[in-house]
Amino acid sequence: LINPRRFPEEEGSSRSERLRVRLVSDGKGRPLRFSHRHHELLVELAEPVSWGDTLHLRVETEGEVVEREGKGSKNGPFALAGIPWHPSPTGWSPDGFTFSLRVRTKKPFRSVTTGRVTSLREEEGEYDLRAESVVPVRRLAVVAGDFQVREKISGGHAVRFYSTGSAAGDTAAVAGDLLAFFEELLGSYPYADLQVIEAPVYGFGAALPGIVLVPPAGFRPREDFYARYFNRGPPRRLAHEIARQWFGQKVYPSSPRDAWLSDSVAEYLSNVAFAAIGPAAERLAAFESGLKEWSWEARGCRDSGSLAAAGHLYGDVTGQARFCLLFNRGPRVLHMLRAAVGDERFFSILRMATIARTMTR
Repeated sequence: LINPRRFPEEEGSSRSERLRVRLVSDGKGRPLRFSHRHHELLVELAEPVSWGDTLHLRVETEGEVVEREGKGSKNGPFALAGIPWHPSPTGWSPDGFTFSLRVRTKKPFRSVTTGRVTSLREEEGEYDLRAESVVPVRRLAVVAGDFQVREKISGGHAVRFYSTGSAAGDTAAVAGDLLAFFEELLGSYPYADLQVIEAPVYGFGAALPGIVLVPPAGFRPREDFYARYFNRGPPRRLAHEIARQWFGQKVYPSSPRDAWLSDSVAEYLSNVAFAAIGPAAERLAAFESGLKEWSWEARGCRDSGSLAAAGHLYGDVTGQARFCLLFNRGPRVLHMLRAAVGDERFFSILRMATIARTMTR
């Protein structure tokens, strides 16, 4: 559970954007002693528990921890995503959690959340949204903005694109085509609808259950490495994040050493998708171009360690090695495996993997 919104390097100095725990109590309403430091919440229970027991805890928090795109912006969206803004068990547990959620926002800001919307009421000067998920999820996002909404129906799923006005092209249509392709390739889409949101997440974008967050850089190239990388031709990052609805959400790495089975598979499938749904005359060239890019970029991490080690690499220097291993060497290894076993067996293995709860080598 985060302390300040910016972490970890600013924890000692930041006094704004801080999350404060007001109270922790158990199922009997008894207040419990707790410590909330270094982005961890430690709770002292009133009595011992045994393995398999059900434990009820209530955690009350307060604080301004939402992120807004652009400092001083009056129209940029707010987001709670990609950080532990609610109590989240540590480790790589695949079980996840169910939830109910209520979000009230001032007009014109409307909320988009993980889960199924149970009600949306328009009150004087406000929107009141309630959502829930009876299917366990591992991550929870809330994004609110003054959005323009475009929708497309794909295979019985509503695909909605929430834009702040800077995106180009019919992203909802592209996302719908990608969703249909992956559903045919990998099996049924695990959620009811797909929400694609232009939101304040830097460079990479993010995938959450039923939600894809794509930053403005995903549509408007900027002068930095990651933005240029993810603006190669069509929105490849969008394909990557939609593929992660299966590899990363429906099935989950069992440990950090298996992280490449999420990121590398999604990156490889993003290239497969655009080679399949793009203009016929460009399909083979598009896929071959991706292979060449991976081969060229993978030279930069040939001495950086194994794919199994990539999930443990963080920081300014080793983070670049992690990126290179997962997004360049990993897809090349997958292509080698595909060539070794053949298309039918390779994609059959991927479909079988989506039935499992966790991914391990």
